[in-house]
Amino acid sequence: MPLRRPRTHRPHEVVLFVSALSQRALLLTAVLFAALLSPLVPDAQASTYPGANGAIAFIQSGDIYTVQPDGTELTNLTNGYQADADHVSISPDGRYIAFSSSGYGDLDDAGIYVMNMAGEGLSDLTSYDDDLIAVGHPTWSPDGSRLAFEAYNWDFKNEMYVVDVNGGNLERITNCNCVQFSSLEWSPVEDKIAFQNYEVVWTIDPDTGATQKIMDDFYDSSSGIHWSPDGTRFVYDDLLDIWTINADGTNAQQLTHDRAAYYADPAWSPDGTEIVIESNWGGADQGLFAINATTGVQEGGSGIREVYDGLGAQSDPDWGPACEGACDFVNLTLIVKKQKAKIKAGGSVVPAAGGQKVKVELFKLSGDKLKKVGKKTATLKPDSSYAATFDRPKGKACAVRATYNGDAKNAPATTFVVLKC
Repeated sequence: MPLRRPRTHRPHEVVLFVSALSQRALLLTAVLFAALLSPLVPDAQASTYPGANGAIAFIQSGDIYTVQPDGTELTNLTNGYQADADHVSISPDGRYIAFSSSGYGDLDDAGIYVMNMAGEGLSDLTSYDDDLIAVGHPTWSPDGSRLAFEAYNWDFKNEMYVVDVNGGNLERITNCNCVQFSSLEWSPVEDKIAFQNYEVVWTIDPDTGATQKIMDDFYDSSSGIHWSPDGTRFVYDDLLDIWTINADGTNAQQLTHDRAAYYADPAWSPDGTEIVIESNWGGADQGLFAINATTGVQEGGSGIREVYDGLGAQSDPDWGPACEGACDFVNLTLIVKKQKAKIKAGGSVVPAAGGQKVKVELFKLSGDKLKKVGKKTATLKPDSSYAATFDRPKGKACAVRATYNGDAKNAPATTFVVLKC
């Protein structure tokens, strides 16, 4: 993983610009506090596995794409900027995607990023920590509230870290001075993380740091191990074939045997019936295929089907569950109008003191027109921030939080993406 370019900014912030259509529009800084709004935390019920199959995320030429299991609805989530992504991971509720970036594309820093499955609401969770010089392998906790990942520090030691989905509580949970983790993945049903270090597979409790060795002399998998959706088995690649094995290291089963093709980067489907892989099966350059998770690929080609084979190589697939509930992400423009907050000439803002009130209006951006969705009077917090919940079309509530932050006279017209509705 390449070293990142250092930069300094305050943690847990994503700077957003509101529409300049009003002279009284304000520049806002969205502060993502899960305890207040839980903007990225999925409902516990939505995290239940197994689940219905949803989109498959993968990397192609450094960008992140999604595609449906039947090969339709191909979408470039990072279209318009170069993500330089290394690994992708879909949240347990199918609404968000985490990825690691080496920071040499259009993103400023190497780090762990999260966005919704529409490619919106990008949040940088880790690059404010200058001790982390390279990161990789983000993986979600079963309830979707935290992410684990591995990173190198300035001593060039590889360690494991955990961070909340709002970027808070970043902490190291290993002290092994490991040379390299081949992979790590949070169990979908338990609060433990499996990881591979050379030919040994371990689990670690992310809260206590207690480790347990579960397999010695493990195969040297190029992509590491990946849990089954019920947490009882792993899938991995070894010498260009796909294998599954019980989580205690017993009952290994080889699923591919064709010496004319290679098979790599496996990930289980949420319903447990198939495994998505990267392969050149059938003459593909390097595409995505799904194989039967029980019987594997049979002689004659049964048990395997093509998902997507496009231009360039597709790699590091992750298969997410079907999103249920409020999954229709809406772009919204947030405009704050004058009430007791003082507005100077030129549009700069003197934040009102805590306890005062501001009038907040929520607009839906449709083309170049704004449609008012709702309005609220919100009480300012002591830090001059406010929180409000709005009803939008279809009767679903959208939670937002923002803080005043200076001059917005020349702010470009853009959209504020509400992360929870």
